[in-house]
Amino acid sequence: MHNSFEQRIAQSSRRVRMKTLRHILEYRATVFNPSYAKCMVILPHPDDEVFGMGGTIAAKFAAGAECVFILASLGEKSHCQCCLSSESMIKAKRREQFSAALAALGVLNPSIIELGLVDSEFPVAGTGYYAQCLERIAELLREVAPEEVYYPAKNDSHPDHKALSILCSEGITQSRLSCRELRYITWGWYLPSVKLCKELARSNVVKVDGQSWAERKQEAIDIYLKSPPAPCGEPYCGHLPKLLIEVFSESQEFFLSQHNVISFKSEV
Repeated sequence: MHNSFEQRIAQSSRRVRMKTLRHILEYRATVFNPSYAKCMVILPHPDDEVFGMGGTIAAKFAAGAECVFILASLGEKSHCQCCLSSESMIKAKRREQFSAALAALGVLNPSIIELGLVDSEFPVAGTGYYAQCLERIAELLREVAPEEVYYPAKNDSHPDHKALSILCSEGITQSRLSCRELRYITWGWYLPSVKLCKELARSNVVKVDGQSWAERKQEAIDIYLKSPPAPCGEPYCGHLPKLLIEVFSESQEFFLSQHNVISFKSEV
């Protein structure tokens, strides 16, 4: 009984913090209308495309945008401590769900490039493997030459998200590509750190109203959360807190960018 009461208090406190964060973003944000501008979406794991920017992806493809998806890993560690599912099976399931979720968003015959990073073991600066991954990302940016690049916020709580954000930011610099950088939030909603709040304070904030694509986004979310689960009973993407799922289902999506990089304007 006592533990249950403490859990309810903790959940209530977390809900207040999440709502406060959202209100701050809504207050600071300017409207961004996704256009046909060519883009690259860089993802730590399958599901981040839907949870971080599902409505935006649907809007981009409806506008006729060409988009390349860079999948850093296949999230094979999502069940490493809860059941006997093999990593190869998890990879296959999550790759399958990724394609199905994109189709639900209206993306047919997507261009997908897998980086082959190891889930939960993304490289850190100062290692040879980091330099190799950095060069690969810079090379892809030069080859694709996108006008917009979407990648995780620098302090998005999850270690893989933070590591990939650094790789992307430095990769863009190394590629010398002139593009719009839009950083999305996923786990940062549930675990907002002081560093994330500072990142928000230093960034432009733009919002996309995805109400027109809410049904498509929810269908894509359901592919990850309501498809037949892994043997342990949890979705293949792993356990996600209920409060976090509520945020993912919101129609408005927010992106961050440095003040001195770009000036956002509404586009049709």
